[in-house]
Amino acid sequence: MERLFIAKENDVFMGFCALIKPQGFPGLEYTPLIKWLFVEEKYRGQRLSQKLIDTAGEYAKELGYKKLFLTTWHEGLYEKYGFEKLCEKEVQDGYIEGVYGKKL
Repeated sequence: MERLFIAKENDVFMGFCALIKPQGFPGLEYTPLIKWLFVEEKYRGQRLSQKLIDTAGEYAKELGYKKLFLTTWHEGLYEKYGFEKLCEKEVQDGYIEGVYGKKL
């Protein structure tokens, strides 16, 4: 079920994200989990994050999942993509991240 999603155009890398089954933080109940969402700075503002999230969500839905999760320390960023903050959890190195979920 784990998969990497890459945004590129004309063989130019623009960004990526991964859909994983968490092996520790934040816990298996937050499966599937989007991790490592990244868009190159010069391609930001083109809704690539939204497209990557949507593509990962479509794949998760095809696999039978009803919800999609991610963790972040950003406040107010992923709500615009339909995520709601579910809780906060301490990461292994001691800082706190929010756990967010979105219905598919």
